[in-house]
Parts: sequence; C-alpha cells; structure tokens
Amino acid sequence: MIVAHRQIPIEGRIRFDLVQAPESTDDSICARAEEGDLVITRDIPLAERIVRAGIACMNDRGTLFDAQTVAERRSQRDRAAEIRAAAGISMNPRSYGDRETKAFADAFDRFLSKCLSSE
Repeated sequence: MIVAHRQIPIEGRIRFDLVQAPESTDDSICARAEEGDLVITRDIPLAERIVRAGIACMNDRGTLFDAQTVAERRSQRDRAAEIRAAAGISMNPRSYGDRETKAFADAFDRFLSKCLSSE
C-alpha cells in the first residue's frame, strides 16, 4: 500500500490511500503498519516511530533501520539541520542513481527472502 497526501500514478494491484494533509500521512502509516510489514521512507522521524513500534523500516537507499541506526540518523539529521539553519543554507538531496537503485533492490530482496524463509 502507498500512503500519500497527493495523488500519484499507480498501476497494477497496489493499493493507494490519499490522506488529507501531509502531517496525517505519517499518522496513517503508523496506524496501519503491523508486524511483518516493511515501511520504506526517507523521513527519519517517521522511521523512528515505526522502529519503536517494532515494524521493519528501511530507506530508499537500502538501509534497514534498527533502534540504534535510526537514532544515529536522527541525531545526524538534526545536527545538520541546525548547521544549515545557522548558515542560511538550503539542502539539496544527494543524487540517486544506479548504485542506489541496486542497493535498495538488494536490501529489499534480502528482506523478502528473510520473510519467506521464516514462513
């Protein structure tokens, strides 16, 4: 299922949930996620909530979060935001290419394989 606050093109058998406001997207994801699910997000505060709830979570670059890694990322994110704000710098996302796509696909494959082998 994909949850978003704006319409995006979806094909096939993927379910889509359109929520009213950007803030409610995270709440909707947290309310629906259950054991055995995998939440994929770049949003570190959301990842932190999901991991605390015991749900598997990874980013779009293939990093599978646990309590320690998500806490480290949150700390890095918050510190970098403070520095950027103090310097008046806007953030540009890092590039995303073939290497990142492969890292994500490999991590996703490992997660699925682990799920299938535990059944």
